[in-house]
Amino acid sequence: MIFSMDARAALLRSISHGRHRLPFAESVRGGLICAAPAVLAAAWHEPLLCWSAIAAFWTCLCDDSGTRPRQRMTQGLVFAVLGALAAGCAIAAGAVPGLAIALAGVSAWLGALVRCRGALPGLRGLLAATAFAVCAAFPVHGAQAALDYAVFFLGGGLWAIACNLALWQYSADTRVRAATFAWLYALGSYVSKLAQTPDLRHGAAASRAELRTALDAMSAAITAAPGEVAPGCRRWLADAEQAMALLAGIESLLHSRRRAPQPAVERATLDLIAATLKRLADGIDACALDVRRATPPDPATTAARLRPFADYAAHVEHAGHAELARPPVEAEALAADAPRAARAWRDAFMTLSARLATLVAEADSETRGATHRAPASATRTSRPWRDAFAAVTAQVRTQGVFARYAARLALAAMVAVTLARWRSAEQGYWLALTTMFIVQPTFSQTVRVSSLRIGGTMLGAVLASALALLIHSPILLALAILPLATGTLAARAVSYVSYILFLTSHFVLVAHLGTPVGEPWDLAVSRVLNSLAGVAVGVAASFLAWPEWEQHKLAPAASRALACVSDYVQAVLRGYAPDHEARAPEAIEKAEKAEATDCDTRAIAALRRQACLAVDALEAVIAATRLESLSSNHRAAHASVLMLRLRKLVGVVSPLEGADAALDAADRARLAALAQSVSALLRATREERASLRAHLQAEAEAEPAGSARSFFARHIEHEVIEGALAVSMVLPDVLD
Repeated sequence: MIFSMDARAALLRSISHGRHRLPFAESVRGGLICAAPAVLAAAWHEPLLCWSAIAAFWTCLCDDSGTRPRQRMTQGLVFAVLGALAAGCAIAAGAVPGLAIALAGVSAWLGALVRCRGALPGLRGLLAATAFAVCAAFPVHGAQAALDYAVFFLGGGLWAIACNLALWQYSADTRVRAATFAWLYALGSYVSKLAQTPDLRHGAAASRAELRTALDAMSAAITAAPGEVAPGCRRWLADAEQAMALLAGIESLLHSRRRAPQPAVERATLDLIAATLKRLADGIDACALDVRRATPPDPATTAARLRPFADYAAHVEHAGHAELARPPVEAEALAADAPRAARAWRDAFMTLSARLATLVAEADSETRGATHRAPASATRTSRPWRDAFAAVTAQVRTQGVFARYAARLALAAMVAVTLARWRSAEQGYWLALTTMFIVQPTFSQTVRVSSLRIGGTMLGAVLASALALLIHSPILLALAILPLATGTLAARAVSYVSYILFLTSHFVLVAHLGTPVGEPWDLAVSRVLNSLAGVAVGVAASFLAWPEWEQHKLAPAASRALACVSDYVQAVLRGYAPDHEARAPEAIEKAEKAEATDCDTRAIAALRRQACLAVDALEAVIAATRLESLSSNHRAAHASVLMLRLRKLVGVVSPLEGADAALDAADRARLAALAQSVSALLRATREERASLRAHLQAEAEAEPAGSARSFFARHIEHEVIEGALAVSMVLPDVLD
């Protein structure tokens, strides 16, 4: 019952708030662009217009709507021309089978190499190469057919470019607000999940990788904005990293609560956690709606959001931290004889929650942060073609990852086109199409994409065939492409699985309109069989042809994560503010001190970001390694423990970024000494680890009786020592 209530609440929240983060306007525009050529194909009985519909869809996929119109037009024209040339050359070379197969390999090699320039240029190169491979698999050839396919592809691309630039557009301010809303929605979703399982008996609520992705998207949108950014969005660009640190600290406290719970106060403590996190999630959602609607925060609403935390702070101050009265957000009275540790834990949890609530609810200040403008270098590149050629040449000369991927894709493309032409099977081009999208830079990525493609192709074939059986009018069937194309473009912001489901249904229906021969179910079976053959070709090429194994990246990824986390932990535990106070002369101005502290804050935030990204990268390598191994991998298991411990270390020390001023001199000195010991242990060799581990354990047991150190200092010291010892235990099994 609890699970169903939580799931229902999550569904209602996704419907009421989550829909606003999807680019529905642009998706509907893309759906209309893709559906129009298909409708004309059905009305005019011109199957080649379906090829224009595919070209229009690919052009929409390649369109970067966040760039300037002139740049969008140039990029779209280049892709349309390259795709038209690829289609025309493939059809013209079809008369000579060997030539068509060889050119398919060359085009795939060139298209894959462009991926070294980034995801979007790589997508354009891959789609142009796919156009060649698909046309090379078509059972048509000749100069006239080549000209027709090239003209129809170019026409579809030009139609998409014109509509993308002429129809409704998102303004820069709307894009910034949408990206900021998406970040706040992800933050609120994370806190909501924590509120649903505050005791963490069901494991971690979610991965922080999604939060980091939303934060990167928001930063990119704000940086690329040509003019001034809305004050609320500008504030969140400055405060997002601090919010991530506070959230990591809250999650660390929740993890520590699992150990040695007190039955007398456990229920009341869980109620406190759930109520507090629920209030935080509601405040984040309200802030997100304010950003989306471009409405300034209401002072009365802000005060109402902060009142429970202010009342709790007043209770704590009045009680002198000796006996805590019942917090206003607590559902049940806490036991009067609650242990001091439990009361200190609640105090620390409410302190971090109050800081996050203040960050969310406070009114915007024009003095906070500078107005962000797009740098000139971000909007134009002086030598784009020369830089691209240099990057591709460097990949080939050094035999980099993308060079090996390009060779692998070229081989797979030639095999796929050969099978499609040799078998002369109906819908044989579907084999080449699947192969081009299946092959990925690493074997584990190929396996993951293959499983999604197989399921999506089967469901898409069934759905498209069912529509063909139910709808006998070709025009109505073409109109059904509109919701499928819209869903495909919108689902890109949700997940790869949903994107594949819509994409396959869309493509199958367009292909059915382009070749309306045979029964729908026969065509569905043919497409599924060809897709399975394409998957087999792609997986075999990834496994046999210069395979790229993630397991070889495990040790380097673990070493980088260890180094980044060690740097961050050492920087936070040692503290930057005391050093600056010691260096600064008495005559220095207060503004200069504040500027120096702000620089240190940004430096620590950068170290935390590097640590989080390195740990996320290690997690991705571990997941990929598991896909590569058919049996249990003990090294990957130890790496998982290492990754979890490193992630917890980041969460444990991150609250100190905002609590450094609350620590006294004794706490600072002890944490600084701990930083040196932990850093030495994490960077030690195998021979040095035993003695350093014993020294660190002795430090942990050297707690004086009746110590008056703050709970923050004692909690962080205990967690850091435990995490460092655990890391040192599993480190040899991963690195050595």
